[in-house]
Amino acid sequence: MLDLPAALGVAVVVFASTNVDDVFVLAAFFADPRLRVRAIVLGQFLGIGALVAASAAAACAWLAMPDGYPALLGVVPLALGLQKLWGLRRSGRSETEDGHDEPAS
Repeated sequence: MLDLPAALGVAVVVFASTNVDDVFVLAAFFADPRLRVRAIVLGQFLGIGALVAASAAAACAWLAMPDGYPALLGVVPLALGLQKLWGLRRSGRSETEDGHDEPAS
């Protein structure tokens, strides 16, 4: 059985640690005199609400899947990286050759 207080504690710590950068973004928004405080606060609440809703939907989907299948989600970033690598190798270009000017020596 899952220990609910321990799980809630972990959830709070993970949420706080992943949102440290959010404090800096909010500070920048509040420092801009063109933005209204009401719009910033409303946007923050809507953004966090969307994240919570997406997380709840993902948790429900996770529970509906058979045991071995969620572990296969780790293949997705690997496949995307290999696809990008394959595209770079097929084109024969590196990142410095794809239209970016190199500084003159």
